[in-house]
Amino acid sequence: MKADAEPPLGGTVDAVTRTLSAYAVELSHADLTEQAVHGMRQRLVDSAACALGAYDSEPALIARELARLSPGEPPAHVLLSGDASSPEMAAFANTVMVRYLDFNDTYFAAAGGHPSD
Repeated sequence: MKADAEPPLGGTVDAVTRTLSAYAVELSHADLTEQAVHGMRQRLVDSAACALGAYDSEPALIARELARLSPGEPPAHVLLSGDASSPEMAAFANTVMVRYLDFNDTYFAAAGGHPSD
């Protein structure tokens, strides 16, 4: 979607969201530095490992059960289980699994920020 395009389905999109969306859509792998690709791979592996490790945790079990109770059309899927859900509840369950073992709020770095963000 170009920065000046109208949002689909008559929705409202602010200028910042429209600009960020256009940037993301137009970005290609060739635009990325090797350092950026390496950092993305590290964070992807970290997030996948956290989700796998947290899969049977109590918060993840609760989140997946809530997701199973929320059908969506079109359906979205919860990581690792394949359970169908609404997009927002699948995202919630997936985020619970990724964040539960990440401990990123206790990460102290000279530059600040969180390693998974």
